[in-house]
Amino acid sequence: MTVEFLATKGGKEAGLLIFHHWPFNSIGIIHEIYVLHAFRGRGVGTKLLAFAERYVVDHKCRSLQLTARSLDSDFMSNSNLRKWYSSHGFMGADSGGPTMKKVLLTDPAAESFSLT
Repeated sequence: MTVEFLATKGGKEAGLLIFHHWPFNSIGIIHEIYVLHAFRGRGVGTKLLAFAERYVVDHKCRSLQLTARSLDSDFMSNSNLRKWYSSHGFMGADSGGPTMKKVLLTDPAAESFSLT
């Protein structure tokens, strides 16, 4: 199922999230996160990403995937965008390509797991 969400800030459109989720195979795929110029660097993208993570977990998905390609290379390069996603827990493919994935914890017991 493809889902679109619009982020607003102060009553104005600030960003867009488009993703698809398949609960039957536990995968969510982000097609696009886009933040309008006036709202960049203000946490809108981070909030959209966190929203996507909560949404897919609530809909029985265990991982979230995306292709990290900048839609505005004047603002952020593909390399910097991959670093941004990495800072939010996404792991890249071994080939260094744009595909990234994050495994999401859906079991509260898993969050308290410790090796000590």
